[in-house]
Amino acid sequence: MSSQCWLINFRSGNLDGARLAEVMKAHVTVVQLDFSQLQDQLRDAARFDRVVVVGGDGTFASILNEAAAESSPLANIPIGLLPIGTANDLAREVGTYGLGRLGAHEELPRIFGDLSERNIAIWELEADGVLHGFCNYVSLGFEGAVVSDFHTWRARSKVQNRILNRAMYTCFGMRHLFSFLPETTIIHDDRTTACASSRGLVISNVQSHMGIGTLCRESSPYDDQIECIRASSPFDYLRMILAKLGVVPSLRAVHRGKEFALEGLPPKTPLQIDGEPKLPVLHGKISVRLKGFARVLTSR
Repeated sequence: MSSQCWLINFRSGNLDGARLAEVMKAHVTVVQLDFSQLQDQLRDAARFDRVVVVGGDGTFASILNEAAAESSPLANIPIGLLPIGTANDLAREVGTYGLGRLGAHEELPRIFGDLSERNIAIWELEADGVLHGFCNYVSLGFEGAVVSDFHTWRARSKVQNRILNRAMYTCFGMRHLFSFLPETTIIHDDRTTACASSRGLVISNVQSHMGIGTLCRESSPYDDQIECIRASSPFDYLRMILAKLGVVPSLRAVHRGKEFALEGLPPKTPLQIDGEPKLPVLHGKISVRLKGFARVLTSR
């Protein structure tokens, strides 16, 4: 069996990470993720044949953004994703969602040892001179505001419960249900395309959305294309859930390509990246481009 280093976020999943570490340390090398020492931990992990990251989408995004850099010690190391977060969108895409709920955790090293390897695209967004890497999706407007409120509540309440998390997320969604973005402009290869006013815009690398919906079936983490999707009304967010159930088609992209810019955003447009709130967009423009690729273990 391949040698494996498991990088575990002990705080993820209602402290499921800490409990899983106790079980797995008898079978693999376990490292508690410390983001203040991340570079040293990644260099040590690169000595192993495979690295398994345990956490939520935010944890995965942090590690995969590092792995996509040409100088990263994990540049050619296969990375497994074991989800214990709330949405777990990327794990759903690569086929590892649900592995953490297996009763026989001692079987997990063998399972990850047998998974195949594929490259997934990692993207980069620039806003107000700041670069942000992402592997799932970026939301502007409605979802950005909801994520910001949700994280503020969770930081204050310090509650760790998936069901309550989803309930509160829904409540904050109702609060911002009638917010909207004015008409914006998509710029690609010196061509411009008007994008009508919307509740929000989502720039997506994956189909899975918030763990409960399908955003756009054109999206795939395995290609070098990124999709910009317009949510025109509150019903489009319901449509994402129905699309996952196969009842209706998913939303369609208003733009698809390797890079583009978006202009005309109002001042202080709410922004979220891979489930984490970021500072609002102040100067009305963002740009998106391909950052690189990370090697991921997948069953698809």
